[in-house]
Amino acid sequence: MVIPSFFIVGAPRCGTSSLFAYLDAHPRIYACEPKEPYHFNSDIALSWRPFADRRDYLQLFAGAREHQVAGEATVLYLYSKAALRGIQALSPSAKIIIMLRDPVEVLQSYHALNLLLLNEDLEDLERALAAEEDRRAGRRIPWTCETPFALQYSTIVRYAEHVQRYLEAFGPDRVKCILFDDLKREPTGSTERRWLSWGSSRGACRASRPTTRHGAGGAADWPRSSCWPTAPGSERAI
Repeated sequence: MVIPSFFIVGAPRCGTSSLFAYLDAHPRIYACEPKEPYHFNSDIALSWRPFADRRDYLQLFAGAREHQVAGEATVLYLYSKAALRGIQALSPSAKIIIMLRDPVEVLQSYHALNLLLLNEDLEDLERALAAEEDRRAGRRIPWTCETPFALQYSTIVRYAEHVQRYLEAFGPDRVKCILFDDLKREPTGSTERRWLSWGSSRGACRASRPTTRHGAGGAADWPRSSCWPTAPGSERAI
């Protein structure tokens, strides 16, 4: 039985699909299909979890060969305490990858995606942000919404507490944060090199914060500094 040993746990709209495809192209890596099995996040309500059963989930990795590292990429795991506990129990030496991106860009991109998927019915992002408290209480959720948690935009982009949980559970040697901008600058070849040399890398929170600037007003005024995790043993945000 093959046990997955790497997990891309988030965040959404941060390049996880591209990274997963790059890793899948490497002969030593087995990336499961589908990319997001949603197996461990039992504490985040979804309308459909076809791989909730452990036997069905592990069958996704049955095709991995002996020399391959197997893994998956469910972006909601970053926010799920049940997912962290479940991954740790099944694969205690797992390696965790967390993709991060400028919070304002994620707010805008994730809101647009939710509109496309019919998870969201408020076309104005400011109104969607203002509706979060009602939606946490189960109100004002569109009947077409399959993932109510996806409407909690503020939680999605406040990375710090979620990243910190994984750092504490798995340790900085086995948690790697990659910035979306860095992935764009150094695509496939560098991603593979990072993975193959990861054993000697303490990459948890070592990159610089993105320097993207947006126009004033609205979501552009989002407090980015409150979202970013800090480097282990320091007060410096990535």
